[in-house]
Amino acid sequence: MKNDLHPTPDGDWNVVRIAPQHQASTISLCSSCLHKTTCTFPNDRQTPAFFCEEFEIDPGPILKKAGIETSAQTALAESTDDDSDSFIGLCGNCDNRKTCGYPKPEGGIWHCEEYL
Repeated sequence: MKNDLHPTPDGDWNVVRIAPQHQASTISLCSSCLHKTTCTFPNDRQTPAFFCEEFEIDPGPILKKAGIETSAQTALAESTDDDSDSFIGLCGNCDNRKTCGYPKPEGGIWHCEEYL
């Protein structure tokens, strides 16, 4: 974007920045990562980070019901105790099946990177 108001003495136009460079970090993964204070990667990135192997997000908000604090993942896990017969494929004996957010089609899941 060119600045139409003030050309340089050489006749060139100055480039106007839309957002300051320090705002780029607020739209990257780093802003919501649990490891942002102890990160091994440089924090002075020129571009936002959209992938990071160390990225880990906060487990979620705390739900308060009747004075008892319960995390959202625990509430999902308590929904059913023995549901291994209802899932076909890897989900049938996966340790993450109660808190997993992936869809579970009728034909089952036969490849999953989150399988435990």
